[in-house]
Amino acid sequence: MSKKNGRWSASPRSCVLELTGDFAGAEARCRLDVGMGAYLAFQRLVESQEPNLVEEACQRFGDEVLEEWNIDLDGQPLPATAEGFLRMPTALALAMIQAWGEAMTGTPAPLGEGSPSSQGDSPEPTTAKAEVS
Repeated sequence: MSKKNGRWSASPRSCVLELTGDFAGAEARCRLDVGMGAYLAFQRLVESQEPNLVEEACQRFGDEVLEEWNIDLDGQPLPATAEGFLRMPTALALAMIQAWGEAMTGTPAPLGEGSPSSQGDSPEPTTAKAEVS
């Protein structure tokens, strides 16, 4: 291998998702640069409604994407982990995954048919402003 350019090193990027609509005020800091395995798990989520694949994608999101958030459940801070992510309300979890997908690609990420956050289901869509660092 050529050492013409020396070693290349990437600095991991992250973003702060600021959800709107029904989830206004919810914020999460998420990694943007994840491994290919996590990316493929999220692709399977988009393309499938199989519970085992959805659970795997949610666990990977909690373990590999979430860094911190301001989410409470029943007045108690919810940990920004896979366990915490699996305990949060479904619509909020799906909105967060969608917002993260949009932050990663710069375009809206479609969710599977029939999901609570599919386009057209809510008069005020949930969106996110993402500050990338």
